[in-house]
Amino acid sequence: MAVAARPTRGANYTATTLVGVASIAPGTRAGLAADGNRDNVLAATVERQEGKTAGAALRLVVWQARKGERRMLASAPARDTGQFHLRLSAKDRTRFEFAVSPDGRTWTAVGGAEGEYLPPRDLAVRVALLVTGQGGSSARFGTFRLQAD
Repeated sequence: MAVAARPTRGANYTATTLVGVASIAPGTRAGLAADGNRDNVLAATVERQEGKTAGAALRLVVWQARKGERRMLASAPARDTGQFHLRLSAKDRTRFEFAVSPDGRTWTAVGGAEGEYLPPRDLAVRVALLVTGQGGSSARFGTFRLQAD
């Protein structure tokens, strides 16, 4: 798993990013996460199923890793529109909601969870862009914004 993360400064915030779908290879996940550490993550990722080519079998998955055990919380098929805007909203440091948008203006909720189990790094959960998959997996991200509410 590759992670690029920023610490949060408050209890309530919103993070958004743009994920380039064409950059996601089969078996790769790319998205936005509340990151406690490598074994404790809450994320929404766009993924392409193994054995499928570009333009096929995309889905959006909300998942968590808790003490290293990964569990899917929600999943929905996704049309390949070339890019996805993802949003993570945090309330009271531990309540997280994820949403997706084709244009960055109209959002559809896709799931969420309590994140009280996320151990803070430097006294703050970090908001992260992440990529998981086979060695050498990569993805392209556009804008990233972290804003206090």
